[in-house]
Amino acid sequence: MKNILLSLVFAAFAFSGFGQQQKWHELEGYFQSPSNKEMVVRFTARDSMLVAKAFWNNVEIHLLPDTGLSFVSKEAEDGNPIRIRFLRDASGAVNRINVANNDVWTRVTNYTPQTKTEMAHTPDQLRKFIGLYQLKEDTTNYVRIGVDSNTLTIHQQWDGGVVDNFAPESALSFFKKERPNFTLSFSTDQQGQVTQFVAFGRDNWIRTGQLKISPAGFKAFEGKYRSKDDPDNEVRLTATDTGLLVKQLWDSKEVAVRPYTHSYFYNEQRKYALHIVTDSQGKVIGILLLGREFFNKIDE
Repeated sequence: MKNILLSLVFAAFAFSGFGQQQKWHELEGYFQSPSNKEMVVRFTARDSMLVAKAFWNNVEIHLLPDTGLSFVSKEAEDGNPIRIRFLRDASGAVNRINVANNDVWTRVTNYTPQTKTEMAHTPDQLRKFIGLYQLKEDTTNYVRIGVDSNTLTIHQQWDGGVVDNFAPESALSFFKKERPNFTLSFSTDQQGQVTQFVAFGRDNWIRTGQLKISPAGFKAFEGKYRSKDDPDNEVRLTATDTGLLVKQLWDSKEVAVRPYTHSYFYNEQRKYALHIVTDSQGKVIGILLLGREFFNKIDE
């Protein structure tokens, strides 16, 4: 008798889940970001959940019903669940979604996931893209592009992270082989020199030359700097023949960094970035270490 009751309960639960999936059928389909046409997500009702697949990184997000046409993710981004709300138009059809109470994405019909073909090329043809690039939207961030195994590799200067395996689809357009929607679109000047690239169709990276700065130029950066978040932490910068020496005064550890631009220094082996911060008159007011820790320059 007990087994029969359990079977009936399980059957009722399964039927309820099936019913929900039938109800969510109108929510299924493809939706596209208004700010980046390469960002498309597909919603599918499965296993009593709504599953969202992001085609730009092949990640699946599992959504549970909240209230009405609102769903919340089982997974968290930056410690917070993702909230998705489906929106009906005047005819009652669900053709838009609100993502995290921010962007409104639009349904696209007859969408076919992009397939990209790698063009024939050699490592020598990729060498013109090698260099240091600065993020236009946040000038404290830099990446270095290199060539590995006949593909491009992005080296993130702020944390040492690496994003590799970018293959050319055309002379100036690249895609990550495992994530075809992760694209790099390069631009050149009239002489054919690479000047910048756009990543993901939205992030603008400007190429910056590696400058030769005389040691006398480093003297302006010397001095003591105190952490904005932890006043007990201080560092001292000292000019050297090749760049700057950073000494952590709390433990006496030293890191030598060399200039990539007039305000950006880096230690390749330690993945240690230092950005000089100045005011509108060009006076040094602080430094940004590792892309996240700000130190104010202090009088001695």
